[in-house]
Amino acid sequence: MYSDDPLRNPSATRYSRLTFDKVLSDKLNVMDATAIVMCRDNHLPLRVFNLNNSGDLTRIVRGEDVGTSVTLE
Repeated sequence: MYSDDPLRNPSATRYSRLTFDKVLSDKLNVMDATAIVMCRDNHLPLRVFNLNNSGDLTRIVRGEDVGTSVTLE
């Protein structure tokens, strides 16, 4: 996840970790706000990553730091 669209704004900042509240307050629009709230309220951490990057899912399963981790704190 980025602070802005990195294709339109080359100075956009990549986040490796965020809280649910930060995703909502900054209106990062990675997924539906209701889904974010439901994950937060049910203590379900998220890992947001680009499905188009070949091998990223395997790297995540192996424990590599890919994408953005979204948690309560």
